[in-house]
Amino acid sequence: MFKQLTLIIATLLFTSLSFAGSFSFAPALSHTSRNSKETGTDVKTVVTNIDLRLGYTFDFNFYFGGMYSLGSANESGSDVSEFYFGPTAGYMYKNFYAFLTYVVVSEQDVTGNNAAKYSAGNGFQFDVGYNVKVTDLFYLGPMLSYRSVNWSDKQINGIGLPNFGGKDLTSLTPYVVLWFQFENS
Repeated sequence: MFKQLTLIIATLLFTSLSFAGSFSFAPALSHTSRNSKETGTDVKTVVTNIDLRLGYTFDFNFYFGGMYSLGSANESGSDVSEFYFGPTAGYMYKNFYAFLTYVVVSEQDVTGNNAAKYSAGNGFQFDVGYNVKVTDLFYLGPMLSYRSVNWSDKQINGIGLPNFGGKDLTSLTPYVVLWFQFENS
C-alpha cells in the first residue's frame, strides 16, 4: 500500500507540471507536550516533532502533496520514537492555508521501562497556518496542527497482543514552518 500511495503522489506531482502553480518544500518544527491514552491510562509527554511536506499548489490555490512526520519523546522513563505518513490536500489563500492529511501509515516504538511497538496506525492531521514572505523563495510562519491517530496493534518482544484495545493519540501542536516555494511558470 505504501508503494501504491507513493506512486499516486509522484504521478500527480509530475503531471502537475503542465499547470501553472508552485512546488513547495515545507519542514515544520515543534517542541511541546501532549496527552495520550492507552487502555484507560492517561500519559503526559514532552515531544519534539519534525513534519516534512512536499507538495504542489495549483494556480487556483488547491494544494496537493504528502507529509512525513518524525517524533521523539521521553514518556514515563521510556524513549519514544514515531513516524506518520500520508497524502495531504488543502487550500491556500494569499498567506493563509488549511491542510488535511490522512495518516495512512504510522508506527510508534517505545524503549526502556515500557518497551513496546505500536503499529497499524491511521488517522488524520488538520493544519492551519500563515506564511510571511522573507524572500522570493522563502517564507516563515506559525502553524497549528491537530492530530488524531489510533494504533490497533501492539507487540512486546516481537509478540503481538491479541486482546489489545488500541492506543489513541490526540495532540494540538504549534509549529514554526520554514516554507520554500518554487514557481512553475
